[in-house]
Amino acid sequence: MDDWKIIPPFFRSQEYNLAVINGEEGPNVYSILALLNGEEVGSVTIPTLANNQKWEGQISVTAEKPGDEQKLILQLSSGANAQFDQSLYLFVDVNDH
Repeated sequence: MDDWKIIPPFFRSQEYNLAVINGEEGPNVYSILALLNGEEVGSVTIPTLANNQKWEGQISVTAEKPGDEQKLILQLSSGANAQFDQSLYLFVDVNDH
């Protein structure tokens, strides 16, 4: 997931809709961490999912300052090791008004 996406500007706080499907052939736990310019700005812990079970929810991201093309990274970890396996990279514009 190394593609960069440009998304519309948001104000200081923004909700993102997410979905995770467990394809690990057994129960698994997931978590998602949001980083904006290298700083943690949100996180979600997903309850244990059975094989092929889908979770849908939101992550709230709150920016400390406005600015164009800020780097937002959503990192997914699976299992109890808390190691982030996959990342989605976005450029976001944060407006002050």
